[in-house]
Amino acid sequence: MTAVVWLAMESDEMNPTLGLDGDATLTVRFVCDPQSIPRVACFKQPAMRAAHDAAVSLTQHQHHTASQVECSDIGGSPWLMCFGDPHGRFQLIRETVRRWRPKAIILLGDICADKPLHEELFDIVDLTEVWFIHGNHDSDEERWWSNISSRLLGTPLANRNLSGRVCQVAGRKVAGLGGVFYGKVWNPRDGVPSLYERPEDLIKEQRRGLMVGVDWQARLRSGIFRGVYKDLAAQEADVLVTHEGPSLHVHGSRVLDELASAMKVKLLVHGHHHHNLAYPPSSQEPWRGYCVDEGSALAVYP
Repeated sequence: MTAVVWLAMESDEMNPTLGLDGDATLTVRFVCDPQSIPRVACFKQPAMRAAHDAAVSLTQHQHHTASQVECSDIGGSPWLMCFGDPHGRFQLIRETVRRWRPKAIILLGDICADKPLHEELFDIVDLTEVWFIHGNHDSDEERWWSNISSRLLGTPLANRNLSGRVCQVAGRKVAGLGGVFYGKVWNPRDGVPSLYERPEDLIKEQRRGLMVGVDWQARLRSGIFRGVYKDLAAQEADVLVTHEGPSLHVHGSRVLDELASAMKVKLLVHGHHHHNLAYPPSSQEPWRGYCVDEGSALAVYP
């Protein structure tokens, strides 16, 4: 079995208890494959160095001690585990679920499944609720896209794509927003109005022969659509999971901060940027943010 380790927290600030409605709370910790620890200890790009300096990295040897633990040592089964971008590798996810038996899991995009997702996760779909959102790379190849969409029809995961929805996930309201910002769909940073309000608008144009080839296949289907964003902003949830990051990350977007605040969530969890980061609390935002790396999971305890 691949060794999965607990990354010990040094303070309550890094391991917060987040209040929800009534007496309910959420406690947050990271679980990580030790093989991913060395490669995130340094950053070649200055921008990523800045992102690291602005957040608490939970995968640096000099700051945290990683030790292998049993489920009983970490407070029993998590309510939720959010897994960073799998990129076609599912063994760690399957092993982690079998070991810790979370009530639900969410894959944070860039799934890149070579087989329909229920087949990739064949031995855990009956052990936990499996949910997911898509990432930008999931539309790079037609088979990857169909393996999390059309090829799931009639399977246990047919209605488990969270993107653009608020769903009851193991008893709590979780919202999802897959994809990234593309200028040809909607990029709020450049101030240009969105070209396609919803995915259906893009599909209609493609069917008319106005949008064909690689551009359609590899990018636009995994864009964030303004209409989907607005639908979510009118709802409320306990947790928001996204592929793209908020402005807490150096490459993130402020509109995701605004979405989390509008939805009154307590926790925003994202992938895409391939680092484990616990962002510092903000006096301006009522929620906490986390970035989850490939080969890692964020465990959330009620």
